[in-house]
Amino acid sequence: MGGDTPWAERPIEPDRLAAALGALSLAADASNGFPPEKVLRTVLIASATARVLGIEPAVARVAWWLPLLRYLGCTAYAHEEAHQYGAGDDNAVRNTMVLADVAAPLRTAWSVVRAVGVGAPLPERAAAVARLLGDGVAVDAHARACTEAASALSSIAGFDSRFTEPIPHLEERWDGRGAPEGRRGEAVHLAVRVHHVADVAE
Repeated sequence: MGGDTPWAERPIEPDRLAAALGALSLAADASNGFPPEKVLRTVLIASATARVLGIEPAVARVAWWLPLLRYLGCTAYAHEEAHQYGAGDDNAVRNTMVLADVAAPLRTAWSVVRAVGVGAPLPERAAAVARLLGDGVAVDAHARACTEAASALSSIAGFDSRFTEPIPHLEERWDGRGAPEGRRGEAVHLAVRVHHVADVAE
């Protein structure tokens, strides 16, 4: 890596880059309130899933990197999550909504009521729950903030379009009820679909 070559123009060394992003993923685990090494486990599950399904190597490689790239932008919306929707606790919002299912609105609403704003004064907690459940913009805004940050940081790290193009699909769903574009079925990148399986399985 040495010499006078500007950092941005130096070739990527995959092993060193993987080690660096792996270390950053531990910070992402902590900042999200995830169990330690959650992202690293997701990488392994995505790789195994791609192998079992016989997915072509080029796509499997993208699926391997996606968990590491996804959480580069994980806290891009943390301020809004904490102060607008979480009564000061962005982790509670993120960990509740990551398991939310728009196809099961009552179960999702109960999860929000049970988990968001715990420990805050009752009026503040009630207001946070009402804002989160009543604001359809929040999901789109969160999806755009996280994926745009992850895309930009991935480009800075030296990843080309093969790896950055799927990132905006990360908050989409097979049934078309995701965000921010409502992509449906095979319009969601295959590597992202593998990642979704791995992420939920983990």
